[in-house]
Amino acid sequence: ASGCGCAVHCLEIDEDLCNAGRRLTEKQQRGRRQRSRRHRMSPPDACQDAIPDAVTFYEHDVLTDALPAHLRGTARTHTALHACGELHRTALRTAVSERAETIVVVPCCYEKHFGVSGAQVRPLSAAANRDTSLSLSRDDLFLAVADGVVTASAKEAGVREREQAWRLAFDLWRLDQEVDRPASLSSSPPGCLTVPSAPYRLLAEDDFASFLRHCVTAEGRSSAERRRLGPALDEALSLSSSSSVAVGVGALEAYAERGEELRRQVERLELIRRAFQRPLEMWLTLDYAIFLEENGYQVEVRQLCDRAVTPRNVALLAQR
Repeated sequence: ASGCGCAVHCLEIDEDLCNAGRRLTEKQQRGRRQRSRRHRMSPPDACQDAIPDAVTFYEHDVLTDALPAHLRGTARTHTALHACGELHRTALRTAVSERAETIVVVPCCYEKHFGVSGAQVRPLSAAANRDTSLSLSRDDLFLAVADGVVTASAKEAGVREREQAWRLAFDLWRLDQEVDRPASLSSSPPGCLTVPSAPYRLLAEDDFASFLRHCVTAEGRSSAERRRLGPALDEALSLSSSSSVAVGVGALEAYAERGEELRRQVERLELIRRAFQRPLEMWLTLDYAIFLEENGYQVEVRQLCDRAVTPRNVALLAQR
């Protein structure tokens, strides 16, 4: 749109992102003006380098705020690129209610922005609601994007697998430390201790002991519970130079090996689950397409790009 001199209006709830967008727009506009002067471009229809009439950013919550009055009307193109969950569903409903001329939506993260975790999500189209009793939870919708990391390099994928294995290893280790601990002292049930993501550098260094230190000391949810494991970790590390390797770093590395075994088991089980990933994603997308057709649009469902670029590569293009 901006390449052809059209006005572009961007709705975004995050103030920092709005400011970043404004700075980027100003930089691009300056660059186009400089190129135009340098090449003495006079034809206003040189679409490839035209400066947009305006690119305006609005701090706006599309889930709760009404569309600004001056953006309403039928002569509009509504777009939502990788809008997550209820954001793209709201974008579709809003565009239909405004009878927008053109709609372009690329759905993403189908499970997000639905509020209560146990909320059930019904299809958008009348046909799907009439012909099926299917009602999906947020956990069900997560399956639509559970296709692993397909855009990462081999190194990045290896680091991600290491973190998965080490998280499982940390759970094994901390449960062993709590075997003889009174239940009254534990605020988290087994297997439910939240650990913040570890820095990439720490994972790339292949240092499991440092990862355990991160798990124990990192701030965030369950931090008080995790800090109680500090003395046990200090004891294991202090004994690393003793003759009893079984209670030192060697024992910790044994947990890392067990974590990797568990990760491989989970990965094999995930193969069954992932067989349903793309069909569910397409079912949801086609429900949106039927919803648009029911409201008078001609709809195309296209592959936007190769999955190596992004796995969320299905686009809905609708024209009234």
